[in-house]
Formats: sequence, structure tokens, C-alpha cells
Amino acid sequence: MRAAWSILGSLLSLGLAGCGSTEKLTPVGTVIDPRLLLAPYVGMPDGVALRFPSLTGLDPQGNALSGSLTIIPDAQPTVLDGTVTCRTSVTRTLLTRGGLTLSDSMSAKYFDTSDGRFFRLLHISGMGTTTYSRVSDDHFPQSDIKVGDSGDLGLLSGDDGTTLTVSWDVEPDDDGGSIFAIREMYANLTAGMMMSEDQFFHLDKDGTPTAFAFRMNAPDGTYTLAGDRERP
Repeated sequence: MRAAWSILGSLLSLGLAGCGSTEKLTPVGTVIDPRLLLAPYVGMPDGVALRFPSLTGLDPQGNALSGSLTIIPDAQPTVLDGTVTCRTSVTRTLLTRGGLTLSDSMSAKYFDTSDGRFFRLLHISGMGTTTYSRVSDDHFPQSDIKVGDSGDLGLLSGDDGTTLTVSWDVEPDDDGGSIFAIREMYANLTAGMMMSEDQFFHLDKDGTPTAFAFRMNAPDGTYTLAGDRERP
């Protein structure tokens, strides 16, 4: 398994987490199986929690950062609005600098069991709680996801006036692997605020998540983190 620093270095220089030569990159059009990532992400009952406990990176000023990411599926369905049965997953993200916590947040994602649509997102942080409700009817493809594919996961409206746009794409990596990227764009045109978060999951040739890299473009600059997965 590659070290976290190599993933981060490649992310900064190439926009990818892979670090192999172009001759070894997985060809565009190669079918991949991202189920071991997407099952916990959308809260499937057979999903296995993903833990990346030792992330390291840099803040906009070049200071060292550390952190962790955990994605845990909830085995029990949740009923929202009295009628919509949803699968749920919870993502917790911790970011520290110099031993001090910069951000400790949790996001609960809800996906409609009837068609897989991204139904709602609840984001909790030190700034408070924001509820995002779906505006569009997007979801991940059910089969035949290929390297080079991309799509929308959802447009959601927050009760704080913020809109959240979520998309995904699959980039080539080396040795038959791929990079499954999930991109979130937060915008509040009234307040003149825009922020993006890109999450890059490294999948080996069998679709097993092995590493993670994160890039956040905030008003004060870009934050990056990367690290290996804790094996279950």
C-alpha cells in the first residue's frame, strides 16, 4: 500500500491520488466495481464501515495538518416526513493543527430506499446544524460504472440559505485501480460564499478502498489531507 505522503503529493501535482506512470494507468472505459465504497456511503445494510484514522496534510499557509475520516452505515432504515423510508450513513470528519481542533463535524446522509435518490443531508458542526433537502432526483448508477464516467448525485437546498451540489467522477489510477471522487459544492449567493470539498477514494483493481485524499477550497485557501485506510 502506498504511503500517505505519496498520495497527497500526487493529488497536489496531478489532481489524482495515483502516482504511477501514464503507461500503467487503468484505461478509460474499464468497468470498475465500487460497491465496497458506495455500500457504506449510501447506508446499505451489508456495507462495512470505512475508517481513515491517520490523515496528514497542509493548510493554505503550509502548516502541517492531521485528521481522520469515518463513514459508518446504519443498518436500520429511517422514515422521514412520515412516508419516505431511507437508508442512512454517518460521516465524521476531524481536522487538527498543532494539537488544536480546527473542525469536528458530522454529516448524516439519507437515501430513498425506493430508488436510491439522495433525499436529505444533516450537517452538524461547531457552527450549528444545517438540514439540506433534495431539489433534484439524482442517484449513483446501479451498474456498469467505468473509468472516465461522471454524473450528478444531487442538488440540495439548506435551511440556512445555502445550496449543496454533489457530483461524482471516476479517474484512472495505476495497477488496474481507480480514483472514485465525490465532489461537494456549497454556495450562498446572497452572502457571496462558495466553498468546495473534493473527496478522492483510491480503489484497487478489485474495488477495495485502500486510501483517501481530501481537498477543501475555502475562502482563506486550500486545505489538503491524505492517508491510508484502517483495515477491518
